[in-house]
Amino acid sequence: MTTGVILQIQACFALFATGALVNGWRMSAQVVRSEAEQAQGTATSAEAVRTDETQTAIK
Repeated sequence: MTTGVILQIQACFALFATGALVNGWRMSAQVVRSEAEQAQGTATSAEAVRTDETQTAIK
């Protein structure tokens, strides 16, 4: 194999590794957004239950 071919193969590996790294960052950000949305939904649900309990206690 010539030096040029070896360098091209190494460049392909480097590009693949960079793409995998960036994809990992993107997926991590997506997981964080999903967890935040779920936490917000849980908080909203809990607030609705508290409001309902308050209204029921007043009656």
